[in-house]
Amino acid sequence: GNSWIVSRKGVLLAEVNGVLFAPENFKQHRQIASNTGIITVSTLSRLIPQYSSEMLILFLQHMELCQEVSQDFLTSSNLMMRDDELSDEIRDKLLFFPALIRNTERPQEINGTFQFGWCI
Repeated sequence: GNSWIVSRKGVLLAEVNGVLFAPENFKQHRQIASNTGIITVSTLSRLIPQYSSEMLILFLQHMELCQEVSQDFLTSSNLMMRDDELSDEIRDKLLFFPALIRNTERPQEINGTFQFGWCI
């Protein structure tokens, strides 16, 4: 695998974390939060094109800001639709960011298994 030396981690933190986690009133804010906290690598690459997606993933994982999740986990836990209904973008590598879970309204009644997102 590749190795990277980060000589200016403050710049990297500002450019990466600033884009991913900026509050709504900041100009860097991007609407990527969801009820799952999951974004695709393609989305990450689109948001931060100046860095290698492989390097970004390793950096974010080492900072414990995200982890890679499998599509099987998402479908078996009912966080996403079944494979035959997935869009091409969702077939991409998936990353789970706990900090990007948008607090959504709790359903009035949960019968069986809650589907398509976390219930906070």
